[in-house]
Amino acid sequence: MQQENAFVDRFAIRRLIFVNSAAYAYTEIRIDQHTALFGRNNLGKTSMLNALKLFLLPEINFRQCDRKFGFKGANGKQYEGPESYQYYFPEDRSFIILEAENIHGPFCLILHRGSSELSYGRMAVPINYDEIRCLFWDLYHSDNEGLGSPLESLSLKGILSQLWTHKAEPLGDVKILKERLFSENRIDPFHSRYCLLPFRHGGTPKEIEAWRQLIHLAFDISAKDDKTLPTAIATIIEGEKKRSEEQVSVDFAEILDGYHALKVNSNRLQKIQNALPEWLELDNLYEQYKHDTKHLAQQCYNQIEALNISINTNGQKLKHALEAQNNAKNKEKHANQRYTELTNKLHQTQGELKSERKILDDITQRIKLIKKIKDEYPGTFSNNEIIELLQEHITEQSTLLDTLRNDNKRQERMMFLIEEQKSLQANREQYKILLESEQPLLLETLKPETARLLYNLNHGFADIQMRLNEKQAESIEAFADLFTIDQQGIWFLEQQLLKTVSSFDKKQNKELLQKKLLETEQDITRNDKELHELKRQGTDSKEIIKQKQDTAKNRLIKTKEDIERIKAEETYQKDYKKYTQQVETVEEVLKALSAESEKIQEQIILLKKETARSDDVVNTLKEQQRNNNVFHDQLNQVKEVTAPSIQLLFSQLEAEQCELTHDAVAKTRSQAEHLKECSESIQELLSNLLKADIIENTENAGFKGSYTYQEIKNFHQSLKLCFDNLSAEQQNQQDRIIAHNKETAIKIDELRSAASQIHTFEKELNQQFLAYSVSNLAAIKVKFSLHPRFEVLMREMEKINFHNNENLYDETLYNHLNDFCEEFFKRSTNSTPTLRMELIIQKVIYCYLLEGHEKFSEKEQSNGTTTMVNCLLLSILLKRLLRNDASISIPLVMDEMGSLDRENLKTATYIAESHGFYLFGASPDISSEIVSAVGHYISLGAFKATKSYHADRLVIYHGKCESLTSTNEITSESVGNE
Repeated sequence: MQQENAFVDRFAIRRLIFVNSAAYAYTEIRIDQHTALFGRNNLGKTSMLNALKLFLLPEINFRQCDRKFGFKGANGKQYEGPESYQYYFPEDRSFIILEAENIHGPFCLILHRGSSELSYGRMAVPINYDEIRCLFWDLYHSDNEGLGSPLESLSLKGILSQLWTHKAEPLGDVKILKERLFSENRIDPFHSRYCLLPFRHGGTPKEIEAWRQLIHLAFDISAKDDKTLPTAIATIIEGEKKRSEEQVSVDFAEILDGYHALKVNSNRLQKIQNALPEWLELDNLYEQYKHDTKHLAQQCYNQIEALNISINTNGQKLKHALEAQNNAKNKEKHANQRYTELTNKLHQTQGELKSERKILDDITQRIKLIKKIKDEYPGTFSNNEIIELLQEHITEQSTLLDTLRNDNKRQERMMFLIEEQKSLQANREQYKILLESEQPLLLETLKPETARLLYNLNHGFADIQMRLNEKQAESIEAFADLFTIDQQGIWFLEQQLLKTVSSFDKKQNKELLQKKLLETEQDITRNDKELHELKRQGTDSKEIIKQKQDTAKNRLIKTKEDIERIKAEETYQKDYKKYTQQVETVEEVLKALSAESEKIQEQIILLKKETARSDDVVNTLKEQQRNNNVFHDQLNQVKEVTAPSIQLLFSQLEAEQCELTHDAVAKTRSQAEHLKECSESIQELLSNLLKADIIENTENAGFKGSYTYQEIKNFHQSLKLCFDNLSAEQQNQQDRIIAHNKETAIKIDELRSAASQIHTFEKELNQQFLAYSVSNLAAIKVKFSLHPRFEVLMREMEKINFHNNENLYDETLYNHLNDFCEEFFKRSTNSTPTLRMELIIQKVIYCYLLEGHEKFSEKEQSNGTTTMVNCLLLSILLKRLLRNDASISIPLVMDEMGSLDRENLKTATYIAESHGFYLFGASPDISSEIVSAVGHYISLGAFKATKSYHADRLVIYHGKCESLTSTNEITSESVGNE
C-alpha cells in the first residue's frame, strides 16, 4: 500500500473544533476516521455536521443561506441566514476551526464573526492545531472536572493578533478562496499552501457548482429528494467539459428568423423569375428604343446644327476661303525666301565645324600619347610622382651614358651599387624581423601618450623593437613629462615644438613597414638588374657599346619629351574640353539649321495644296446655299413626330460632323416613324410588369395610361437591377439555404450531443458500480430519466434527412426547436442561450438485480439499501471532481446512521474508504451495531460545563474517540492512556 501511494498527493481533513459556537463551549473532534456521534436531540449533532459546509464552500457570508448551505435540522426544517449566523457566531469570541493537511504540510482554517452583516472571516495559519489550542481553551485547568476552562482573555482582536505571529493569512475574497482552497500546484507552495481539495481544473465555476450540489447530497446521504441528485449529476457533466465550445449553445429563435427571411426572399425571387420573359422583351425593345432615340437625336441634332451653320456662315466661309488663298500664296513666298537664307547659313556652319574638328583631333592624339606614358606606371601615381620617376630615369640614362663612355665610371657605379645593396638587404631583414617577430615594438610597451610623443619627435621610434627594464621605462616617462600635447601641437617647457601632431597606430605602422619592405625589395631587384648590365658592358664590343650609347641617348631625349608632355597634360585637357564644347555647339547649330530647312520645304508643299483647296471650297459653298431651305422644312417635320423624346436629348448632345444630303434627311424622317411605333409597344409591356409588383410599391403605377420618357427610363433602371441580379441572387439564396441548413444541422447535432454526453456519463457510472455489491443485490446500475419533450424531440430528429441541404426544412421543425429552446435553454446577456442540463435529467433511477434473478428491477428498496447506493454513487461522483493523482480524506455525512443495519454500514464504510472518504454520522441512541461497523464513536452531551463562555453553550468534548476493542488487544499501555 505504501508503494502504491508513493506518487499520490494526500489531502486530509483532520479535526473540527468549536469554541463558544453552536451548542458547544469547547468541542474538538477528529473527522479523519469513520465516526458516529451519539446524543439526544438538540445537542447539536446535525449542526456540527453542517458546520463543515462553512469550510468546504467558498462563501464569506450567510446571505441566501438556503441556496449556499441548505442548513436543515433533524426534522427537515430549513434554517434562514440570520438564524444560522446567530447560531454559529453568536459573539465576537465565537470560533470554528478546521485542521487539515496537504502535500505542503498541516494548516488550520479559523472562522470568526465578520465586520459586515451576516459575514464571517477566514484566517489560514500554517501550523497544527495543537500549537494554537492554548489561545482558545485552557486544557489543563482543573475546572469542569478536569476538562479545562474557558479563557477570560479570549477575544477576536487578541486571537487575530496572536495568529499574525504565526504567519496567518486572511482569506476574505471569494475569488481568492476558490484559488487557495481548490487549486493546487506542487511547484507553487504559496498559492497551494491551504488547498483543501485539488479539483481537476483548479476550481472552475462549474466545478464549484457541482461540488456545492454534491456537498448538499453528502450531508443528507439518505435523502430521497428527486431533484438534488439529478441537479448534481447535470452540473458535473457540464463541469467536466473542458472548453466553452463543448457546451450546447443554440439560439433557435435566431435560426427561425433566418428561415422566415429566406422564405420571404424565395417567394420574391420566384415572382421575378415568372416575369422574366416579359422583361426580356421589354429590355430588348427599350435598349433598341434608347439606341435608336439617341442615334436619331444625334443624327437630327447634327443635321440641324449643320444646317444652321451652313445658313449663318456660308457667306463668311466664302470670304474666309478667299482670304485663306491669298494668305497661302504670301506664306509660300516668305517660306521660299527663308529657305534660301537657311541654305547659305548651313554651308557656312559646315565649314566652321570642319575646322574645329581638326583642332580637336590633334589635341586628342596628344592626350592619348600622354595616357600611353602614364599607363607605363600602373597604380595611383600622380603626375608629379611620374615626373620624378622620369627624372630618375633621366639620371639612370645619364649614368648609363657615363659608364658606357668611361670604364672608370662604370667601375665606380658598380661599387656604389654593391654597397647600396648591402644597406638595402640589411634594411629588408630588419623590416622582416619587425613584421614577423612577436616581440612588441618599443612604442607598444609605453603609455599611449608617451608613444604618441616619441612617434612625432622621430618616426624612427616606430621601427625599434626592444623591451625596457623598469628603470629605462621610468626615464622615458620622466622625459615625456617635459612635453605637453594639445590641439595646437607639441610643447616643450611652454615652448611650441611642433604644430602638427600624428597618432601612432599599430595597424598603420605595420602597413607602413610592409610598404617599406616592398619598396626595398623593388630597389634590390632594380640594383641587381643594373649590376648585371654593368658587368656585361665590360665584355661588350665597341659596336655594341656604340649601339647602347645611341639607345640611351634616344631614351634620354624621349624621357625629356615625356616630361614635357606630362607637364602640359592639364593644358591639353582644358583645350580638349573647350574644343569639344565648341564642336558640340556648332553641331547643334548645324542640326537646328537642317531641321528648319526641312520644315520650310514641307510648309511650301502644304501651302501649294492649300491654295488649290480654297477654289474647291468656294464652289461647294455656293451649291450648299441652294439646298439649305429644303432641309429646314424636312427637319422640322421630324421634330414634330418624335416630340418630346429626341428634343430632351438635344441639351445633352454635342454636334458631330455629318453630311447634310437629301438621302440623309429622308433616312432621318423614316427612323422617326419607326421610333414612334417602338414607344407604343414599350408603354404596354411596362404597364404589365408594374402591375405584377416586381418593384416594391409600384402596382398602382401599372394602371397609368402613358409614361414620359424619363419615367420609362427610371422604371427600366429599377427593373434591370432586379433582373440583372436575379441569377446572382438565386445562387446567393441557394448558398444561404445550404449554409442555413448546415448551421441548423450542426446545432441539432449539438443538441444530440447532449443526449450522448448523458448516456456516456451513465455508462461510466455503471462500469464503476460493477466493482461493488450491496446487501442481497447481485448488481446495481443507474438510469437517467430524461424529460419526455427532450426524448420526443430526439425521435423527431431521427426521422428528418438533414443531408438534404438544397431546400428549406419544414417550418414545423423550426417551431418545435424554438419552443424547446424557450423552455430548456438558459439565456444570458450578450451570449447564446445554453442548454440547462439539469432540466433534461429529470430523475436518477436505481435499477437492482437481486441475487437469483435475471432481470433488473426499478422497485424501491429499503431505506438502508437506498442509503448504501447513495453513498456509493456520491463517492464516485466526488472522486470525479478531484485530481487523479490526489488521495483525499474527507467525511461523508450520514445524519441518521441507525437506518442502516450492521452489514450495510460495514459496506458503506468500505465503499467510502476505497474512494478516500470517511463516514461521519449521527444517531440519537448509542448502538452496538453502529459502533461495530464504524469502529469509533463519540457520546456528545456526556459532560456539560459548569463554567463556559456562555450559558447556552455548555457541551465539552476534546478526548479521543471511543471504540470497541477486543479484550485480547488491550495492553497495559492502552489502559494507562485511558
